[in-house]
Amino acid sequence: MPGVILTIVAPVGTVVAQGDPLLVLEAMKMKNTLRAGRDGRVAEVAVGVGDQVKFGDVLVRVEDA
Repeated sequence: MPGVILTIVAPVGTVVAQGDPLLVLEAMKMKNTLRAGRDGRVAEVAVGVGDQVKFGDVLVRVEDA
């Protein structure tokens, strides 16, 4: 389902632990928080606030810290 990015919580360079919030998006009038799937450092945020995204889009890339 398509969505819109509302907030970038963890910008590039942020060290995150598994479960930490990365960004918030809205889809079907519901806010959803994308959380880190592993420990690491945010290497890339491929979207910006207000961007429309769809299933399969790369939103954030986390690499080893």
